[in-house]
Amino acid sequence: MNNCVKKSDKKAFTLIELMIVFAIISIIAVILIPAFLKARENAKRQRGEKTGQVTADESLRKNPELPYRIKPEGKLPFFSSESMKIALSVKPHRIGMDVYNRFEADFNGQFLLKGIKNEPVRLDFRFPQGTTEARDVSLKFITETGAEEPEQVIYDREGIFWAGILPEDKEIKAEISFIALGRNTFEYVLPPSQRANIVEIELTMKETPAYIIPDWALQPTAVTGSIISWKFNNLVTDRDITVVFPEALSPIGRVVLMCKLVGVAVLFFGLGFWYLCALYRPEGLIKFRFPHFLLLALTYSLFFIIFGVLGFRGDLSTVTATGISAALSLPLLTLHVSRIIDIKFALTRNLVFSIFTLALVINGVYGGDYRDYIFIGAVFIVIAFLTLTFRLWLSNREKWFKMVDEELMKKLEDLGQTVTNSMEMFHKSEKCFNQCNSDERKELTDCRKNLIERCREYKGLVEQHYSLTSGTDRSDAEYIRSSLGGKIVFLKERIVLYKTDLQMFLDRYPCEEESKTPDVIEESKKVTIAEGKIHCPLCGYGADYSPFCPNCGTIRPKVIVCEKCNDTVHIPLHVVNRELFKGEIYCIKCGAKEKLD
Repeated sequence: MNNCVKKSDKKAFTLIELMIVFAIISIIAVILIPAFLKARENAKRQRGEKTGQVTADESLRKNPELPYRIKPEGKLPFFSSESMKIALSVKPHRIGMDVYNRFEADFNGQFLLKGIKNEPVRLDFRFPQGTTEARDVSLKFITETGAEEPEQVIYDREGIFWAGILPEDKEIKAEISFIALGRNTFEYVLPPSQRANIVEIELTMKETPAYIIPDWALQPTAVTGSIISWKFNNLVTDRDITVVFPEALSPIGRVVLMCKLVGVAVLFFGLGFWYLCALYRPEGLIKFRFPHFLLLALTYSLFFIIFGVLGFRGDLSTVTATGISAALSLPLLTLHVSRIIDIKFALTRNLVFSIFTLALVINGVYGGDYRDYIFIGAVFIVIAFLTLTFRLWLSNREKWFKMVDEELMKKLEDLGQTVTNSMEMFHKSEKCFNQCNSDERKELTDCRKNLIERCREYKGLVEQHYSLTSGTDRSDAEYIRSSLGGKIVFLKERIVLYKTDLQMFLDRYPCEEESKTPDVIEESKKVTIAEGKIHCPLCGYGADYSPFCPNCGTIRPKVIVCEKCNDTVHIPLHVVNRELFKGEIYCIKCGAKEKLD
């Protein structure tokens, strides 16, 4: 015979909890995946740098005379004047999943300096800190014969270095030029000197986003349009020229940011979808399960997937990519919602809300100077909508709970009828024991045992349903509603299965039923009236009127004997509508009228 596997009584997640869990997993994924890729790239870069450093150290060990590893020594110079012009441009640059501001600084400087008697002078022109590459590097002395590059000048990764004897009686002009490339922060250290009489630095910002000169940097004396100037006499300072560029997003960077916001967008969309359904279509949530929400979230995320692919390709503008993504994803989302709820809700409610949420995400990435104002307006709209519809939402939510409870009640009534029929068959099958052999008797015993266990489980389901209307906590009530329907279906399948097995024995070993004589019926009626009690058909416990047996919880009928035809009528009291009931019933066999107290 078939055995029943007992269903677990552990609590499962409710729909809203599953939505939150899915959104949290999405947020964690979009955070961890870029971090993992970044860690891999950093590890790869560190391995490359370590390998390059080992190679350089090995070359230095074999060739200790390499000049670029030797810093010249000498005294610091006296600068009569420092004049420097810097043209700075910044462009976004993507490395893996991260976007940086990459600057390019074109330096051109002139320095007037004098030598020190019988002492070498050391010139130290360093590149901006964080420079990853420098090109067109040059140091020249301007003499009467022209511009010449001095001997033993060192062009190192850190900058330009030279040391030598300069004439003491006249000034020498030194010109430097180079193009330095770095990222995020431009920080330039002034050439060290014993004294700098005149310092003039002009920084021209070309193709640069918004910038910040921090308080701890050397502050400019004038800012005219895109030109920043520093002019000092006899400057004594330990501060550097620093310009910080806030992390700007390139088109690719904006796409990456939008992809990172998918988890938040799905959570917001899921909560809004649930609220709108409870507000306008509460009946649509009765059969809404987590797989429906999972497919709904994936369909909604299709917009970001298409936009991400088009954005990374870079062949289309942002507006065009947004239009194509919406044209391909929103119809599928509308079709999916129409299958879950209905087409009217999908077009008038869900489509509008989907466009609203997508517009908020796009504004968060591309909103620019108006981003904050748009967010404030969106918050105002959401709060106003919730304020106007909250009472209606509560009312519809209670209606929804009532519909669910009524549907569960119908299922319980159907299951109760199945239990009653099964118990009748259970008692009839007792007479089959005398006609069965030992093997069949064991099989019949197991079947009867399984059936009675399943029928006892029915008591627990009745108690759970009764608790829905007896002040149960809201979260527990939602769990009961979400799990009770499945338990009822499962239990009914098991009971019908065992009932079918018992029917096989009854068909194989038929037994004649004892017909009730009018005298027996009348005697039963007198006993019932005399006792004033109703006996449970399952456990036999007698008690006053109640829809359920106080002993075992089984739904109990009221037994009425027709005075005209002596037929027995079973009235399920728990399904009688007391408002419509007038105290009279009719015999289902002869139609005679009987009074029901």
